[in-house]
Amino acid sequence: MTGPLNTAVVADFIEPEHRAGFMGLHVVGMGVGAMLGNLIGGMFAGIGYKYFYLVYLIAFFSAFGVAVNLKETAPLKGEKVSDMKMTGIVWLLSLTSFAHTLFINAYSTNIGIYLADNITSDTGTTGIVTAVNSAFALICGMTFSKISGLLKEYTLPVSILIAAVGYGILFLVPGIAGVYIVSALCGVSLSCFMAIASYLLSISVKKDAVARASGIFSIVGGVGGLIAPVFMGKIASAVWHENTPENQFTIAFWGMLIIGVIAFLGVIRKKKKFLEA
Repeated sequence: MTGPLNTAVVADFIEPEHRAGFMGLHVVGMGVGAMLGNLIGGMFAGIGYKYFYLVYLIAFFSAFGVAVNLKETAPLKGEKVSDMKMTGIVWLLSLTSFAHTLFINAYSTNIGIYLADNITSDTGTTGIVTAVNSAFALICGMTFSKISGLLKEYTLPVSILIAAVGYGILFLVPGIAGVYIVSALCGVSLSCFMAIASYLLSISVKKDAVARASGIFSIVGGVGGLIAPVFMGKIASAVWHENTPENQFTIAFWGMLIIGVIAFLGVIRKKKKFLEA
């Protein structure tokens, strides 16, 4: 719920030319929250497993802070939810999110198994790999304003293609080094993709429609994440008659490469039309 609302709040208070950096901070906040939540919850669980759930009290404190500090803005008069039309870019970004989530989940659901089967079953190594993924995602979020300023309209396709590069390197660079690289690049891909998609959503519809557009984006992407393990497993079994992490990473590589190239060509086509106009 908070993801779409945060995007709407940024759109409501921040002018379009300054939004990219705040979308990056939004992604950073989600990452830091997830890490701190698990850390604090783990400390509570040391007392007793039931105490882990005390971590959810953070949400109540956050709600109080929002109620006190966030200024209420009046909705447009006469504007109904049914009147908030979604543009084609909203549906296009949502479908892209579906595909991106589908293939990025191959990393999160299989990297632990890949490590145990091919390198080590040491939980400490798995923790380091996860930390590398999170660290690069946070770094990308904190520096997203500069990243998007450098890549400009190519930020979206690059955010997708960088995951394909990561999956490819996993097969080219042997051992733990390849695992660290794919972890870093998948973290960057997820962070950059969510930030640039949120920014594009915020400028593609009216301010009062941003929450609805972001909600559609989150739901469609969530469906991709929901079906990812089953879908990827079925495809791997159908093609290679064996569902292994390596086979799922191969599917994810080609999937990310294809949607990244499509997005890249779409940007080129849009620029060409703009120049011809």
